Amino acid sequence: MGEGYNTKEYSYRIQGYQEAFKIEQRKRKRQKNLFQILASNDGGRAIIYLPNKVRQARELHQEKEDAKEADIARKAEDKVRRKLAKDDKQRIKEMTKASKATKKKHQLDAEGEKKRAADEAHYAREFNKQLKEESKLMQQKQKAKTVVFTIPEEPSAEQECEGEDGVVKATSGRPQRMRNPPKWHDDSVVVIE
Repeated sequence: MGEGYNTKEYSYRIQGYQEAFKIEQRKRKRQKNLFQILASNDGGRAIIYLPNKVRQARELHQEKEDAKEADIARKAEDKVRRKLAKDDKQRIKEMTKASKATKKKHQLDAEGEKKRAADEAHYAREFNKQLKEESKLMQQKQKAKTVVFTIPEEPSAEQECEGEDGVVKATSGRPQRMRNPPKWHDDSVVVIE
């Protein structure tokens, strides 16, 4: 033994190695032999290996292999099914998102169309109002273009006397002289269109 080591350290090392060996043996548990399986079914009695027993052992072994393969296939199917379900869920989520976006777009388009229609109605009202105002102005201009000539007649003696003696109250409250045109002008209005 080495100079720096004592027996206690070696015993701990050996004990650690033994534990590691036991753990490794548990991990690598080997499969039982076909005939050991049959022997365990018979309760540990002596077995005569007849062709019938060999066939039975092979069938048991095949059943175990089939069960393992079925388990592996089932796990693979479950994995594929879970993946498909996840893909379906993702696709449904994307479709829902797309339909919400489309719905929102249609809603915004409808709101925009509504606003456009309201704007068009507003512009139409404004245009009609402007047309009415322009037609009124045109009528007023046409009235202004109408020339009114008055042809004065020679006043008679009676008409000159009736004239300007009256007093009229103005809006200011002060008495003012009445400014009425002479009556002989009433009959002489001529309108030209």
